[in-house]
Parts: sequence; C-alpha cells; structure tokens
Amino acid sequence: MKHLSFRCADVGEIAKSIGLLQNLETLDVSGTDIHELLKDIRKLRKLRHLIGSKLCSIQLKDGIGDMTSLQTLCYVDLDTDGVVELIKELGKLKQIRELGLVGVSGDHLSILSSSTSEMQHLEKLYLESIFKDDDEFIDLHLISLPTKLRKFTLRTWEATEVARVDSRASKSCCVEVDTLQFN
Repeated sequence: MKHLSFRCADVGEIAKSIGLLQNLETLDVSGTDIHELLKDIRKLRKLRHLIGSKLCSIQLKDGIGDMTSLQTLCYVDLDTDGVVELIKELGKLKQIRELGLVGVSGDHLSILSSSTSEMQHLEKLYLESIFKDDDEFIDLHLISLPTKLRKFTLRTWEATEVARVDSRASKSCCVEVDTLQFN
C-alpha cells in the first residue's frame, strides 16, 4: 500500500501496525481527531507526504529528521515542549517541498530561519502564529528563505504586528499575510 487516507473520517488514532507499511508514501489524517502520531511513524522511510491537522510535535521531534524521503509535512503544532529540538530536526529534511507549522511564536523564528535555510527544495511554507497579545511582534526579516520558495503564507492574529517581509522574499515568491479575527 502506497497511499493511506483517513481524511475527514471518524478516526481518533492510528494502529501501531502503521510501522509495518514499509512502502507507504502518503499518510493523510487531516480533518480527523488524530493529532498524536505513534513513534512507529518514523519507521516509514519511504513516506513522502504526511498531512494532518495540528499534528502534535512531541512524537515527531525524535527522529523526524531521519525521514529523508519526506516532501510534505503539514500541519505540525509547535505549541508544545521540545519545539527547538523539533525545528532543528526539520532542518535535516533536505527533500521537503511543503512545510506547514502552527503555533509559531517569535521565540521560534531564529531557529526556524536556520532550519528552513537548509531546505533547498522548499517551495511552500505556511506559518500560523499563536500571538494573541498586542505586544507581540513578528519579524519576518529573521526568516532566511530558500531560493526555490514560491509561496510563503503567514496567518496571524489581528493584534499581532507584522514586520516588513524581507525584500528577497517578496521578489522570489508569493507572500501572503492573513489576519485572523478575534470573536
């Protein structure tokens, strides 16, 4: 089996036997209640696309960098402990083309910049901030963007101030800043 999709299915967890699917290339758990992946997911060395909705970073931080075939990783929640280790591991994903991260804070930008600069094939980068404070500030100038990047999307809260986007980024790719409204 190469493709396994639970998209929008009424599923809350994945069986441990997922690690036995050695030829699996795509795992889609978006639109489900699956947020925590088993450590066995790291055994899937041929996995190219891992797609979910706010995937918990705790299970991913140890060994995600060894999943060298990964081309798509969306959407990983950084609002947990061990985020710095996870972001460093992401820098090892040399084949990654699409990366989506939610729960990004200003504290993550420097290490994120370092990791994304290692991703020479990155074409799409999606960042969603967790800022909800008037004093928060996102300095996009800190982010060193790869040369192949074609789309950079930042979703942020209404109260967050966004610094200007690095001029190199706006010349090489489509930059979108999407502001979420408080209810």
